[in-house]
Amino acid sequence: MSRLVQLISIFFKILSTFILVMMQTFSSFVSLPLRIALILCLSCGFLTSLRAQGESLKAESASIPKYFYKKLIGNLGQDKIEIDLLRMGSNLQGHFYFHNKETKGTIEGTIDDKGRISLNEITGIDPETGEPKVIGVFEGRFATPTEIAGSWHALEGNDYNTFKLEESYPNAAHKFWMIHEGRSYSGTAEVELVYVVMGDEQNVKAARQINQYINSHILNYDHPKSDKSKFGDHAEFLDDFVNRYKAMAAKTSADALPIWENKHHIILDYNNHDIVVLEFVENIFEGGIRPEKKIHYVNFDAKTGNPLVLEDIFVSNFENKLNQIAEPIFRKRYGFENIKNFSEEGIMFPDNKFSAGKNFALSKGGILFRYNAEEIAPHALGEFEIFVPFSQIKDLIKKGSLAEVMMNSYY
Repeated sequence: MSRLVQLISIFFKILSTFILVMMQTFSSFVSLPLRIALILCLSCGFLTSLRAQGESLKAESASIPKYFYKKLIGNLGQDKIEIDLLRMGSNLQGHFYFHNKETKGTIEGTIDDKGRISLNEITGIDPETGEPKVIGVFEGRFATPTEIAGSWHALEGNDYNTFKLEESYPNAAHKFWMIHEGRSYSGTAEVELVYVVMGDEQNVKAARQINQYINSHILNYDHPKSDKSKFGDHAEFLDDFVNRYKAMAAKTSADALPIWENKHHIILDYNNHDIVVLEFVENIFEGGIRPEKKIHYVNFDAKTGNPLVLEDIFVSNFENKLNQIAEPIFRKRYGFENIKNFSEEGIMFPDNKFSAGKNFALSKGGILFRYNAEEIAPHALGEFEIFVPFSQIKDLIKKGSLAEVMMNSYY
């Protein structure tokens, strides 16, 4: 709330109190018409104050971008908490970290035009419904474009706490903006491109290199449904989708036009310890039985702008030891403890031997490895992810690497 609104509110509170006291003290001298006039005066003042507060909230919410990335740091009860929050229209998503705990939490939810938020805390998938399993809820509001406050409660039980967070970027974290571009056609076709832009003034060269990587990915995207794999600019990338839909529509009855939807998101998964992890998300539906979804991660050294590969993180000849540690985690998570050969369950690793793969994301407390649908199993079996904690692979982490700095900050 602005200073002016606060002053207006205080003024009318004082005036209201004064008039009420005077009316009670000299009630015998105050005529009925005068009492009515005073009450109307108080009502007008109260409504004016409410209107001013409403206009202030409207102005503050209007200054919150429709697409953003914010690192928010503060407290949930007595615990220090950090949230990486992304807004895409009315949707919110991100991760949160407690400074004294190893793992990260996942949040998804919504934000309205007044800056009010509702975020579900998610842990895995509910086996009965197949939907994300919600264990807690954050509810609150952006008091300003850089401050948010509210409460958290557990979905089951009586756990409850308040939180207050402020946008902040420590030395090893970096500022990013989110850009949204899109096209639509006839109400039945839509393509959306959302991507981040690094805006670090202290690491201009690294920021430029990471931004070039993102732009190159867009302009050299090998779309599975298009015969083009190079584009002159983002507009050409988006127009290619619309042009392909128009070509299809010209051969199709107007009452039988299918719905097409492409969503390409390049968003932040981690931003700390001079490590930036980008998540490349593709959701493509252009007819057929089902949409195509893929997620790939690219990890960057935020000081140089160079992508990080597993060899930058682990000691030499790490592969066999890493696989020996990761395989039991994979088996336990997906119920394969008693399966001798993965092929018995339709899992097709090369030579029928488990491999952690190359699609990975550094994260607080460890490393996530992901296998997209149809990568190691038929589409019906879906996608697979495992999280390998640093506590199990600390002897494999290369000395002097960014991963070691990251690991040591939590142990």
